[in-house]
This record gives sequence, structure tokens and C-alpha cells, in this order.
Amino acid sequence: MSPETTKKIQLLLAAGILIAGVRTAWIFYQRRQDNATPQKQEAPPLKADYYVTPKKLHPYNLESARELTKQPAWIRDGYRFAYYPYNSASKRTDFAHQAGTLGPIEKLDITDVVTDVPAGKSDQKQVMAVFQKDGKTFAFPIGLKQGDNYTIYSDDIVFVQDPHELYKHWPADVWDAIPGSVSLRHLISYTPVLQQQTLPGTAFQWGLGGGTGPKTRMTTFISYEVGDWGFDVQNRWLSGWKKATLPGQIYTIPRITSSNVMDITINRRFDMWGGSSSLYFNVQNIGNTRAPLQGANPSVPGLFYPSPTQYSDLGRYFTIGLKGNF
Repeated sequence: MSPETTKKIQLLLAAGILIAGVRTAWIFYQRRQDNATPQKQEAPPLKADYYVTPKKLHPYNLESARELTKQPAWIRDGYRFAYYPYNSASKRTDFAHQAGTLGPIEKLDITDVVTDVPAGKSDQKQVMAVFQKDGKTFAFPIGLKQGDNYTIYSDDIVFVQDPHELYKHWPADVWDAIPGSVSLRHLISYTPVLQQQTLPGTAFQWGLGGGTGPKTRMTTFISYEVGDWGFDVQNRWLSGWKKATLPGQIYTIPRITSSNVMDITINRRFDMWGGSSSLYFNVQNIGNTRAPLQGANPSVPGLFYPSPTQYSDLGRYFTIGLKGNF
């Protein structure tokens, strides 16, 4: 074997040994990494509210529900639960006259828990929590009784611990936020086609959308309640329509314009003469919107008044009133 060949074989063996050594070192390194204790990753901190666990009484009958009388209670959801006058002597609730709604985080000292029967529901009793407010006695429902079975949901209505302590981590602006509740309703009606035929064989007359009234009507109600105060807005909108009722009728002013009228009401609830009363102030047609003209005779369009039957041209007017339940 020549010296040159021997040298080449030695180089190949050296390279093989070097590769085997690197491979062995890599294997040991990987095994060491696999056996290393993984570094624990800290879980993100939970919100403070998650640590709040309000106490619950889990009442299952009248006796256990009376645990509510052993400490103050605070309303969870404001302006959601109605309360009624309660006669302690007869132990009857006046369901016919709602006294108001319980406010957010309103503190109550419940004095008793009783059952009562609303009018027309002899097969079902209401479980009522009795409390004092402004020197008078009231009650609000916290459950039902059917036969011997009770369903009591007071744990979903009240806290039995001061929420200011439970949620003391809340900033002051949360507690000072404006209370109240808002309700919104929007009603819309649309009549795509309405045609009338006075006699067989005669031309059809256009109804809504032509001659007799609007196709589209919309009414929006917005109510805001806070404590004993209430604010209501009602908006009425009518679409416009063409005056012609038959093909070929031509008017100088061919259409009745659309109309929008807004009313507002402010009311204040209070107790008077043993019953719940309210004083209200109402403004009808606050924008003093005039009703459109519609001629009663096609030969002299636009010269006759009053307005179409769907409108009132009374204009803006005011009402002050007192409503009471005695």
C-alpha cells in the first residue's frame, strides 16, 4: 500500500471519528435538555372581581328565607324589581298599586318573609320580603310557592353583605356613576299595497301611499327612570304620500310631505294619603310642527282645512296632572 493511500485512509478515519464524536455530544446534549426541569410559566393574574364570592343563603322554604331578616340586604340590579304597599295587620300585599322599583345597591332592612296570593292566582302564592321605607311598610316578591314546593330566588336579587366591601377594589368613579335604567321600543308598520274599487269594472283607486294616507308609520318610545323620577320621549313619524288617487289626476303640489312629532313627559312618584301618586308634566308636539294641507276638492287643491285625518294641527300644548292610587 502506497504512502499516499495510507494517508487518505487515515484522513477518512479521523473525519469519521470527529463526526461520531460530534454526533455523540449532540445526543448527550439533547438528553440533558429532555431531563431538565421545565421552567414554570406564571399564569396571568385574575381580575379582582373573580375573587369575590358573595355569601348566599340558599333558602328552600319560608323558615330558611327568614334568614334575610338577620342582616341588611342590598339590591343587586336597580330598577328591576317592583315593590308594593303591605298591611302588617292583615298581612296582605296591595298588588294592584305598585309603589315603585328598588334602586341599585339600595339598602333594605327586611323585617319578615311571608306568603301572599295575588288577585286571580289562587293556585299560586308569592313569597314576599317585607321591609320599611320612609316610615311605611312595603313588600317585594322573592319567590313562589305552589302546593308544598317553594322556589325562592332571593340570592339573585339581593346581597347579604355590603357590596361596597365586597367590591372595595372598584374605583370611586364606578360607585359614583349615574344610576338609572333606560328602555327603548320602536314600532313600525308598512303597507306596500292598498287599492280600492268603488264599483265592478271601474278603475282601482290608490289607497295608502296615494290619496288616503302614508304607507309607513313609525313610533319610538324612550324611557329613563332614576329613583322616583321618570323621563319619557315619544316620537311619531309618518311617511309622505301622493295626493292623486287615480291615474291622470294632476296636482300643483303632488305630494303630502312626511311629518315628525315629538312629545316629552317628566313625572315624579311620591306617597300621598296612604297611596302611591305621581305628578307629571307633559309637552305635546314640542317642535310645534304644523300638519300639512290637503285639499278636499281636486279642483281647488290645497285650499281646504283641516289637515288629513292622520294628523292633528293643535300645535304645541302643555299638560300638568296628578295621578293617584288611594
